[in-house]
Amino acid sequence: MKKTYLLIGLMAIAPMAVVISCVTSTKRIDDGRERVNMNTGPDARGEIYSVQVIDGLERVLALDMNDKNKRLELSPKDWSYDPLTTKLTVTKAIPYVNAVYHLEGTALKPARFVLQSLKTGESPIVFIAGRVAIEGVDYAWDGSKSILTMRKDINPDEPGFFVDYLTTYGSSCFGNMGANETADAIQYYLAQRRREDWKKELDQGAEFPFLEMKDGGDPIVVMRKPDAKKKAEMAEQSVPVIKCRDKSDAEIAKEAGFDAWLPAKVPLGGKAFALAGVRMLLETTVDGEPRTSVMCYYQLSDKVQGAEEDSIPITLSRESSATADDNADFEIERVPMEKAPEVTKTTFWTVRQNETGYEPVKSVAYRGIRNGVHFEVTCSTDAQTVERAEKIILAFMRRK
Repeated sequence: MKKTYLLIGLMAIAPMAVVISCVTSTKRIDDGRERVNMNTGPDARGEIYSVQVIDGLERVLALDMNDKNKRLELSPKDWSYDPLTTKLTVTKAIPYVNAVYHLEGTALKPARFVLQSLKTGESPIVFIAGRVAIEGVDYAWDGSKSILTMRKDINPDEPGFFVDYLTTYGSSCFGNMGANETADAIQYYLAQRRREDWKKELDQGAEFPFLEMKDGGDPIVVMRKPDAKKKAEMAEQSVPVIKCRDKSDAEIAKEAGFDAWLPAKVPLGGKAFALAGVRMLLETTVDGEPRTSVMCYYQLSDKVQGAEEDSIPITLSRESSATADDNADFEIERVPMEKAPEVTKTTFWTVRQNETGYEPVKSVAYRGIRNGVHFEVTCSTDAQTVERAEKIILAFMRRK
């Protein structure tokens, strides 16, 4: 007898998959061009794009994300830049594990952007001053070339200018959402759009990745349409509203409604450490009831950001997560965590998307309770990653 399982919500939570960092600052100069200062980092493929077209790149610096005091100015012979694609190629070996590149130069008005790896048939969602921008009025979109051109008087450095778009690797975005109130309004809109996209795919009879387990052997991924029952379940899938918060533990706890403390930095041995990133409040609905959780990715200092195994997420909530139970049909093992027996360690099969499609992979979920707050830490079964996940959990559990 065979069993099947769909990673429900795979597309719905795709906006968390990939983020392009693009911070700009512009200043008008006499000939109508703009001075541009921009920070950008490697994408999921390790390639570097400015996204905004710079027609005169003058200066490139490498910054160390693990140490804000470290920076290295590159000679023009150490890099090349293609304004047609906005790709930056760095030929000099950079001594930083997590390098971000600071670019300075000039850009023509109106501002122009080239969106990379856009998903077939997709177009960007653009916001100006926190409102939804109108194609043909606020911007022009050339889908054949993936070029976004803003109206001449629009400054992409202004708070509330934000662009979100789906790529073959997940969701990408750039800009500045602005203050929390504006940023939250944008996120509510994006969640609604992603839900509409999700339901549209279902209604159009799209195929989705299912895990299929047959007697003996490992599971395989099968692309197929869901049956009527599964389709109904998927149509009810709640898309999380993601609210980024760079606040104190107390402020986040007040907004979330429960203790949201997390260790800021966890030593991993040697010079390596795990650094807590910006926390996200995830708002969703389960059986008609509103749910809020707090999610944080711990960036591993000796891993390149955007690469596999670069970070470990932890999620806090009032209610128990159902992730491991949802994978019961594909559970491999469930045991107490050796150094913290009150924590359950579950190893199971799940689906992962890569450049060529979907594949079955083994994953680990740690689940427990601290001071009435449920937590879950997920990671791959890689031995080093598992060891590091457990160090984060132990640091989290030590606070009584």
